[in-house]
Amino acid sequence: MKRALIIVLAVVLLLGTFTPAFAINMAQKPVLEKNLPKLKMTDDQKTQMISLKTQILELKKQIIKQNVENGTITAEQAKLMEERINTRLEALKSGQLGHDHHHNPPEVKNNQKNR
Repeated sequence: MKRALIIVLAVVLLLGTFTPAFAINMAQKPVLEKNLPKLKMTDDQKTQMISLKTQILELKKQIIKQNVENGTITAEQAKLMEERINTRLEALKSGQLGHDHHHNPPEVKNNQKNR
């Protein structure tokens, strides 16, 4: 019994020693996205990209409508999804191609800050 207790305490002690060292090492690693070079696009490329992204978002809106008709999602869920898509469409119209807008539209960021 004493032997098992000593082994358990030794394991806990070892884990407690190595975990902070591992966490410090992980915190010092650079974030991949910050090290990527900025993409440079011509005005024609930006226009084409905006057009393609707009088409994709419009298709997503059609899929949402079909999912409401099929009963896969509720009208309320569809409304929230379409609001996010419309926010993204407006951002595209103003020329914002940023990746961040897709995953975290402004209203989502504000809601996360208020939590």
